[in-house]
Amino acid sequence: MIVKIRILQLKRIFLRACLASLREKCGGMWVARDESENILTSRIWIWDNKRAYAWSAASNQEFRDSGANRLLFVSLLEEMQKMGFHQVNMMHGNTQRLSYHATGYNPILVPYYSVARGDFVYNLASTIQTAIMNRR
Repeated sequence: MIVKIRILQLKRIFLRACLASLREKCGGMWVARDESENILTSRIWIWDNKRAYAWSAASNQEFRDSGANRLLFVSLLEEMQKMGFHQVNMMHGNTQRLSYHATGYNPILVPYYSVARGDFVYNLASTIQTAIMNRR
């Protein structure tokens, strides 16, 4: 039990250090809270010279249908526009549920490509994992 608590503490320290570095250079984390200070949703956005990227998001499942996630997302789009960004990468293209959400913003779909190489055992395990995930 003590080991598990220590690992969680180390993860928090690491995450806080990463977020502090992002705030200084190229991004940050935004959090939506209710009047009781409960965290409803959060988003981490990063950016470069060309565009902003909706990198990560998390929501409290109790408040999933509250509209807080959408409100935070729209608020961040407005903030990125004020910061001078004319493009954002919503990072929604590979997840069907998120893609439906993204279509409401009239996005331009830009394909990307990747190349991966692995040995036979890795390729076999990856194929099996993909087949299992697609059956759900």
